[in-house]
Amino acid sequence: MASLFKKIKTPDEPLIVSCFRLFLLLFSPGAWRYFIKKIKEKKAVSKSKSIPYHQAYLNQYRPHDLLADFNATRWQTKPTFLLLITATEGTTPHHCQQTLDSLNSQLYRDFEVAFVAPTSFAPPAGIPSLTPEQLNPYLQQTQCEYLFFVPAGCIVANFALFYMARHIIHHPTQLLYTNENILSNGIYTQPVYKPAFSPDRLLCHNYIGDAYIIKTTTLLQLGGIDLTLGNGYTYDVLLRAAENHIPFTHLKDPAISYTEHHNTPDNKYQLNAIKKRKLSATLTPAPHNKQWAILNPQGNFTATVSIIIPSKNKTDLLKTTIDSIFSKTTYQYFEIIVLDNNSTEASFFSLIEHYEATHPHQFRCVKAAFPFNFSRLMNLGVEQATGEYICLLNNDMEVITPRWIENMLLYAMQSHTGAVGIKLLYPNNTLQHGGIAITPTGETYHIDAHKSANEAGYNGSQTIATNLIAVTAACLMVSKQKYQQVHGMDETLAIEYNDIDFCIKLYKAGYYNVYLPYITMYHHESATRGHPLRNLKAWQQHEKEHAYFLGKVKGFLGEDPYCYC
Repeated sequence: MASLFKKIKTPDEPLIVSCFRLFLLLFSPGAWRYFIKKIKEKKAVSKSKSIPYHQAYLNQYRPHDLLADFNATRWQTKPTFLLLITATEGTTPHHCQQTLDSLNSQLYRDFEVAFVAPTSFAPPAGIPSLTPEQLNPYLQQTQCEYLFFVPAGCIVANFALFYMARHIIHHPTQLLYTNENILSNGIYTQPVYKPAFSPDRLLCHNYIGDAYIIKTTTLLQLGGIDLTLGNGYTYDVLLRAAENHIPFTHLKDPAISYTEHHNTPDNKYQLNAIKKRKLSATLTPAPHNKQWAILNPQGNFTATVSIIIPSKNKTDLLKTTIDSIFSKTTYQYFEIIVLDNNSTEASFFSLIEHYEATHPHQFRCVKAAFPFNFSRLMNLGVEQATGEYICLLNNDMEVITPRWIENMLLYAMQSHTGAVGIKLLYPNNTLQHGGIAITPTGETYHIDAHKSANEAGYNGSQTIATNLIAVTAACLMVSKQKYQQVHGMDETLAIEYNDIDFCIKLYKAGYYNVYLPYITMYHHESATRGHPLRNLKAWQQHEKEHAYFLGKVKGFLGEDPYCYC
């Protein structure tokens, strides 16, 4: 009941009005079916947001089970590993011994061990010790097929190498990383879940960490270890691999543990990567954690952005939206296209005439005389747009961040980027949209909905650029060419799921959708469209579109690459 009430109540609406609307909805056609459906969805979302495999995994993969699996396995070829224990100034003998003990307990034994440490470091007897400067010549001579960077103090689960080797044999890869655990007093207290390869997140934060596996020949082809910028060379390898389109493989099982969370301390390699990619941007520390950085646009962008706003009447809402664009937006090269979807109010047409007179070169209105179909409206708007980039925008928005277009455009202009979304807030400054995730059953939800606007999110996801499977079309930017490449929005999805389906099409086409949480707008959600429960016809439309959407993404279910589950 409470969750339904949250969805029905407009944040600034009087309580008595909300209660009356709730009373009417309880007795509307399809109400109880909706309750049952939402209960099932809530269970599915709760399951996907939880940590379903952490302790279960540790219980399932016990040493004797893996040993039996190992003994039953007869591989014709076995990958060989060079385990490089990386020590830095301040590394203690205890840290080194912890890591060495975990490596000595590995079930898979086809590996060699070496230390990479400053000259002052004294390694255990019998193990080669290399300075960082000696590492490249050593790599050119080794016969090991894969390198495994293991920071001193890291504990590698005894099944880890066997588990990774088995994956490499069945799914050859060049770079592989896993999830992690945090150990406290010998107890696994905090799993650290990582998304699949996320190029935009990686540039802002080393979410992969310094423990990962890379093929030896791949590293040498990338130019080996670069020490010109000091410590953090393992992060630099990741950035160069991403820049050169080396495929990354993510294994969800937590095979690495730390006694405390491990971060790369320097952003010199990030700045170097930005320079090499010729991005018109600089880095600044993100709130909450200076290890996370925000990519800030620099220089002069001149690409035209076509802002497409569908509307039927709702003059006051539309005025707030357009006035905030003209008064707060710092970017100059944009046009606004309002799609008039059967408006009837005189005030609406008066407002249109006002903008056409005051902003004749940046504003125009296009007739859309057909029944409401959001996908068809957006496709019409894109056809009419003259800009190289498209911004889909609801008519119930209000700009907060003045440089919103520059920041979105910085990402939309990159060749690997699909859709760009931003953080949307209710007027009471709680989160309405923090990106979209898909559960294994095909239900969708807004990440961190109703939380504080200042919420950092899981591992900084509400702080820095984050790749996600989908973002809402309430405010979405994409290049016109990419929009047309995936044939725009599916007009069968007239009301719901059209933006998610569009983002999935971009993802399947090889693009990365990105969410920018430091760019914000206010959104009066569903202020212009009614609730799905408002009548039987609307409910039936909801069910029809939901079934159609599930049919389209059937092969995709359970595979949201950015969902931490």
